[in-house]
Amino acid sequence: MRKRIRLGVGTVVALAALAFASQAFAAYTPKLAVQMGTAGTTINLTIPSTDDPTALLVFYAPAGTSASLAASAGTTIGTLDAKAAAGALGGATLPLTGTVEVRAADGTYLSSGVQVPLAAAATRCTGTAAHAAFWVLKLSAAGQTLEVPLFVDPVSGPLAVAASYSLTLCLPPSDIPESAGGAAFGAKVFEANFTVKGIFTPTSGPNVWRLRATPYTPAKGTPNVAATVESQSYVETGSVALGTIKRVLTRLAATFTVAGRVTSSGTGAAASVTLARGTAASKLTVSTHPAVTAAGTFSSKITVRRGIRLQRLYVKATATAPARDLDVSECKATFGVSCIGATASGFTATSSTKVLLVPAKPKKK
Repeated sequence: MRKRIRLGVGTVVALAALAFASQAFAAYTPKLAVQMGTAGTTINLTIPSTDDPTALLVFYAPAGTSASLAASAGTTIGTLDAKAAAGALGGATLPLTGTVEVRAADGTYLSSGVQVPLAAAATRCTGTAAHAAFWVLKLSAAGQTLEVPLFVDPVSGPLAVAASYSLTLCLPPSDIPESAGGAAFGAKVFEANFTVKGIFTPTSGPNVWRLRATPYTPAKGTPNVAATVESQSYVETGSVALGTIKRVLTRLAATFTVAGRVTSSGTGAAASVTLARGTAASKLTVSTHPAVTAAGTFSSKITVRRGIRLQRLYVKATATAPARDLDVSECKATFGVSCIGATASGFTATSSTKVLLVPAKPKKK
């Protein structure tokens, strides 16, 4: 891009003033959804393909989140897949796949076939060449390699009460020629999934990721700062545990009352529970779907016929809360711009496996 974008954390106040002074806002409604777990941290971004093209994206990890940024240059730390509308290809959807690679501060990235210093790209995007970490999104599309630099920094100052790290990237405009600084293929990204592993450790407190996003002024190639918006994502965690299992015996059968509780950090949609059972811990099949109360408790009965010898039955519970959109009132503005939406990540949790003993049927006298 030819224009410099100076939109670092320190410009929040000026950005807010510009936003509220604007007489009209662009069509720009990005949605953020973040999940954190053993598979890593996945950031999902969706933007309606008819919205204005994106100039700047800044993702903020929640306060209390720790990060390991010590990976050496050349290390692959994650994956990325995305979709873009390619204006040069008649608006066809262009699938993008690739990896996330760590680069040195004095390294380069590929832009329009030319190796460009990362420090220069950082200065154009953020206003400074110095950053805690330099990552490059290496993408393949239509037989070509595309690279997008991303700059990672700890957050300081007043914003540190809400965020611990920022991840900043700038995109070229899709609606001006590539020769004038526009995107290759006229590509306008409308969906992206970005996963990094071994980087972020979630906070034990409120886990709300934030996005500050700025579009371009259509067909101008200049950021429309007044149209900057915020989007949020609540990362939920949950657990499910089985309690004491009660057993009632008759001569022919054993009936077990399997009860438990689901706990969750989230609000809104309740979790559903599936009970699985089997004759081996490694071979469980779905048995029942007990109802879950507002307090998170559930209960189900399992009846097993008694045989000529002792039987062991294994049971385990799985709780699932769906990913979902939240009411816009859940989006609490952080940057002095409109907070347009929030999502909840949902979760899946499993209990430990319990063993139920079914005594042999008593012999007839």
